[in-house]
Amino acid sequence: MRNSITIGLFVCALAAYPIANPRHTAGSVTPEELIAGLFLWPGLAFSAFGIGAGLYSCITGSKSRAFGLLWCLLGSALPVCFLTNAADFDAAFDERYAWFDSISGGGRINFYIHEIMVETPGAIHFMDDTEEVTVSGLVECMQRDFPLYYRDHSGRKRLMKIDGQHILAPWGKPVRFAIDRNHDGFISAGGQKAGTCCGVADPFTYNPNYKYLRASGVFVTMPDSMLSESDSSMVTLDDNDYRRHR
Repeated sequence: MRNSITIGLFVCALAAYPIANPRHTAGSVTPEELIAGLFLWPGLAFSAFGIGAGLYSCITGSKSRAFGLLWCLLGSALPVCFLTNAADFDAAFDERYAWFDSISGGGRINFYIHEIMVETPGAIHFMDDTEEVTVSGLVECMQRDFPLYYRDHSGRKRLMKIDGQHILAPWGKPVRFAIDRNHDGFISAGGQKAGTCCGVADPFTYNPNYKYLRASGVFVTMPDSMLSESDSSMVTLDDNDYRRHR
């Protein structure tokens, strides 16, 4: 029993290391950090049990007092690291997924693209035969409203990043743009495909009466496959949602 508790608390203490020393960015989480994140709540519960057992052993003055002190030390590692580093550890997960919100984060860029499509359609330039585009004047249009912020799922205020003529995702990758070209209800670009109605895999199957005039999408290169989006990292916006949310 003593050995089992000691080994379990030692594992909990090891899980504290990636939380105390986060190496992730907003777009990339290491395997060790992912395991630590999944293990966190069971680990905290077992750590609390270990601390309680350790205090009991110390107070009762039993022969296992040395084990009690060891359990208290090992059991306190994960709770202490969690309490002091939880915000930093959680921030990368939150910021990554908040970026793919349909009306804030990366999705907000779509609203500027729609304005340009309506007001200056000649600013849209398709790349070869794909639906990926370059949008002249997009950066300048956004810079007029700078600073632009969005909030992650924990309410943290995040600043949109622009470097020269590149709009950047939180992990530093340039954001790329696409526009529906053949009116088939999908946008395909950069090896990704998404329905023109955001959040709907196939808009015409979802709603046989679905109609739209224009649709745009923003997407980025995902930095790793471990936490990539289940379907696509592309965020789309059709003119129906554009009018609804503008």
